[in-house]
Formats: sequence, C-alpha cells, structure tokens
Amino acid sequence: MPAKKTKVTRSKTRSKRKAANPAKRTRLDQLRKTINDLKKKLEREVKAGKIEQRLKSEAQKAGAQLSSQVKKLRSEGRKLASGLKSALGNAGKRERARMEVLAKIAQVRAELANSGAELRRRTEELGKLAGESAHRAVEIIRGDKQDVEQSKEETESTLPHSATEEGQPVTDRDSGSKN
Repeated sequence: MPAKKTKVTRSKTRSKRKAANPAKRTRLDQLRKTINDLKKKLEREVKAGKIEQRLKSEAQKAGAQLSSQVKKLRSEGRKLASGLKSALGNAGKRERARMEVLAKIAQVRAELANSGAELRRRTEELGKLAGESAHRAVEIIRGDKQDVEQSKEETESTLPHSATEEGQPVTDRDSGSKN
C-alpha cells in the first residue's frame, strides 16, 4: 500500500524554523564573531606588514648609510695607511741618512785624529830640526867668530896699518878675495 502523505502545515514549519533559529543564530553569531576576529587580525597583520615594510625600508636606508660610511672609512683608512707607509719610509730614509752621516763623522774624526797625530809628530820633528839648526848655527857662529878673530889677526899682520884704521872691516871673504 501506498504510504500516506502527511500534510505538513505551515504552522509546523514555522515552529520548526523558530526552533532551528536559535541554534542557527548562535552559529551565525559565532561566525560573525569569527569574521570580526579575522578582520581585526587581518587589520593587525596589515598594520604589522606596513610596520614591517616601513622598518624594512628604514633598515635598508640605514644599511645604505652604513655601507657608504664604511666605504668612506675604508678609503680614509687606505689613505692613512699609505700616509703611514710613506712616513715610515721617510723615517727609514732619514734613519739611513743619519747612519751614513754618523759613519762619515766617525770617518772624519778618525782622519782628524790621524792628521792630529801626524801634525804632532811633524811638529816634534820640526822642533828637533829647529833645535839642531840652532845648535849648528851657534856652532857656525862660534866657529865664525873664532875664524874671524884668527883672520883679523892674520890680516892685521899682512895689511898695511892705514886700511884697518879707515874702519873697513876685514872678513874671511875680503881676505879670501884679495888673495
């Protein structure tokens, strides 16, 4: 047999709807709340994303500034290093020149000491020679005086008396040239 259809009246469906509505409403409210929460979360993430983006751009700017400063410092460091190398090179050159000058001074001092010793030796020699010359001169003069006196005596006896009176000195040379 065919099954009988039951007639459902409107009032039953309405009551079913009303009964279903509170469950649906709570479910809808939960979904709305979840949507609002998700919207808020999305907004926070967007704000955070914007903040991150801003921080990222600021970090990039700071990084660019830092890298330019590092480049400047590197170039200054290179300049200072080259200046230091040249200064050290100049100091080395000056030190070598100083050592050469000190060596030259030592050499000149040694030559001066040698020449001073040579000068003292020669002065002593000259002093000895001067003394010997003086002794010879004294001997010659003494010998000449004796010779002169002897020749005077000889010439007085040989010369006429008038030549000696005239005041002409008689020497060995005069007596030798007359002979």
